[in-house]
Amino acid sequence: MSKSKLIGVIVACIAVAVVVIVVVVPSSPGSWGSHGSPEAVVTAFLVAYFDTGDATQMLAYLDPEYPERLGEHLGDLRRMLQAKLDGFHREMEREGVSASFEVGSTQVLNGRGITEVTIRYGDHEWDTIVDTVRRDGKWYVFELLDM
Repeated sequence: MSKSKLIGVIVACIAVAVVVIVVVVPSSPGSWGSHGSPEAVVTAFLVAYFDTGDATQMLAYLDPEYPERLGEHLGDLRRMLQAKLDGFHREMEREGVSASFEVGSTQVLNGRGITEVTIRYGDHEWDTIVDTVRRDGKWYVFELLDM
């Protein structure tokens, strides 16, 4: 392989790596970029709900002021939320249905974001919005959703 072709291959590999780091990693649930945008935090929050069923993970994506408002009741909320998630996942398994979501566009104004989401459960589909807030440069889901 000639030196110019080798340089071209190296440059192409670097370009692909940059795209993966800039585009894919920040939006991956659980990555350092999960709080990088309203869409990323909504995605991570909904993955915790629909895919992993993990209340602790869901609460990690909530506005830090939300648990502070709950004070000593945060542990109770975590247990109740986990019980709801466990029941939801058992029901999905028992009924043989799947659930999925699609995160749409976001409108941002003054550190608050409204993100459109389409949720699918079995044959049902509905649109909703998720309210997000930016604190100290990171995005959070403003409050728990009633799902």
